[in-house]
Amino acid sequence: MNPIESISFFKNNIRSYVVRIPSEGVPKGLIILVHGLGEHVRRYDEELKYFSLKGYTTIAADLTGHGRTEGRRGVWASMEDHYKTIDGLMDIAISDYKGMPIVLYGHSMGANISAGYVIQRKLNISGLILTGAALKTTQDLPMVLVKLVLQAPSWIRNITISNGLNLKYLCSDVRVIKTYKEDPLVHNKISIGAGATILNNAVTVLRSDLQPHCPVLIMHGEDDKITLPIGSIQLFDKWNKIAKLKLWEGMMHEIQNETEKIKVWDYILTWMDTYIKFT
Repeated sequence: MNPIESISFFKNNIRSYVVRIPSEGVPKGLIILVHGLGEHVRRYDEELKYFSLKGYTTIAADLTGHGRTEGRRGVWASMEDHYKTIDGLMDIAISDYKGMPIVLYGHSMGANISAGYVIQRKLNISGLILTGAALKTTQDLPMVLVKLVLQAPSWIRNITISNGLNLKYLCSDVRVIKTYKEDPLVHNKISIGAGATILNNAVTVLRSDLQPHCPVLIMHGEDDKITLPIGSIQLFDKWNKIAKLKLWEGMMHEIQNETEKIKVWDYILTWMDTYIKFT
């Protein structure tokens, strides 16, 4: 198996930590991964190595305020900070993998970001995968309060609090939860301004009449109590002409880390092999 490569780039005056997981042999597609809140891209090594054996190269970055990327933990000014990180990954994709199909894959907060990015940037990509999308949660706030936070001075927006994640709802594999707790690159911090950007973006995505110009796979664990399946269902209802919805019975938030994760990985691979137009 090809080794994982670590690189970096500067965007928005921040050095972002980037990994590249090359495919075995000539790649048939490129995955750009966007991770979730408080975590980092190296938590996806096993899944992405599995994809590499099937012909897919992946590039991914720790988002601002996460992992090995610079910045205060859990703090960012706006969604544009994350969009610029994805811009940097897109630049790598276009320069190093010219003409190759690109699939944007976001999980949880990363799915929230990816959905907003695709409709805001009006990208011409080959596919979009959203898992456990943070579009509806048990911590949603009234939009009037969200707007007030977004308009508050930076010293208020940058106050950090716990993200409130209850790890028992992460997935059913206790080994994953143990590793998560012991991971020094995982944190539970979020600024109140950053939290407001997530909630605001979720509402924007669900209310927008804009849609991606590519096939979309939306997946969610039916027992997810961190991000609620209804958010994915509502998004599918809006995007049903281009999207496929898969709800996983008995699975929690991190469907890709559940005890039956291979079924999830294979489902993603089958979807890509079926719907992505290869050159």
